[in-house]
Amino acid sequence: MEVEQRKMNDSQRPQWLLKAVCWKVNDKVIAIASLMMCIAAASENILTMVLGGFSGIIAGVFTTTIEEFISMSNNYDIEIAEMERDLQRNIDVEEKMSSPFKMALALAFVFSIGVMLPLLAAYFRWEYKIRMVAVLGVSSLALLLFGGLGARLEKISVRKSCMKVLIGGWVTMAITFGLTQLFSFIEC
Repeated sequence: MEVEQRKMNDSQRPQWLLKAVCWKVNDKVIAIASLMMCIAAASENILTMVLGGFSGIIAGVFTTTIEEFISMSNNYDIEIAEMERDLQRNIDVEEKMSSPFKMALALAFVFSIGVMLPLLAAYFRWEYKIRMVAVLGVSSLALLLFGGLGARLEKISVRKSCMKVLIGGWVTMAITFGLTQLFSFIEC
């Protein structure tokens, strides 16, 4: 993948970034929705659920941003080293590289918007069961949206991709909800 990235021209970079963001947002939506399901399994309190979801978003955005910055920074260093070797071998070098810092900030922005969807669904002062269905429904729509967009950009089956992320998200949320409910009955 690193070699493919170096070979891309500037017009291909935004599409590559968009593809990566679509798949990563799905991952984060599943994580935040699952966290909120865990909290809901242990407590019906709306404030606990919203605060837990918000804390998860903050932790997720920062860890993802740092992770992406480190990864992009390492790729940047590799590209610089390769360009220096190419210059020493008199190979033409006319590559423009993306800034790791700008890439990390862009990803943080998109992730924070994408993962806010389950939190917003829980924020309304609905009855407990309706709130749970709202989080599940909004999370499912976000997974379908980003899964479909990622599939279109990758030129793979949209239906198959959407079903994978949707079922994977549901399984993850169900397991985390069930295990949390099970463990919430155990007294310390």
